[in-house]
Amino acid sequence: MAAPNILSVSSIIGRSVSSRPANTATYSILSNAASSNRVYKINSIICSNQNGASTVTANVFYNTAANGAGANNALILFASVPALSTLVVSDKTTAFYLEENASITVSSGTSNGISFLVSYEDIT
Repeated sequence: MAAPNILSVSSIIGRSVSSRPANTATYSILSNAASSNRVYKINSIICSNQNGASTVTANVFYNTAANGAGANNALILFASVPALSTLVVSDKTTAFYLEENASITVSSGTSNGISFLVSYEDIT
């Protein structure tokens, strides 16, 4: 369970994943399995409030194990996203790596309230 050496990569593929959780439970939006031989460079995480009438809270966590397991470390916690607005959690200036056996989880304070988008590079 370690990050592959990215000095001599064989491929870098740009990818994006998105989710609009149907409830307020914590959801694993991106997971890097143990022994995947991959590292993901997270370029941006964006939260978008889909609720046209009110502010919705958003949470984004870095988890120390795949599929939302392990310790969760808040990137944002109960951040208020105004109606029909977006919040940039992370961008190119704050990029970070998701190593093997780690994940990113998200939740919102209102069902169907927040859409989350993660843009990343899949490095092998």
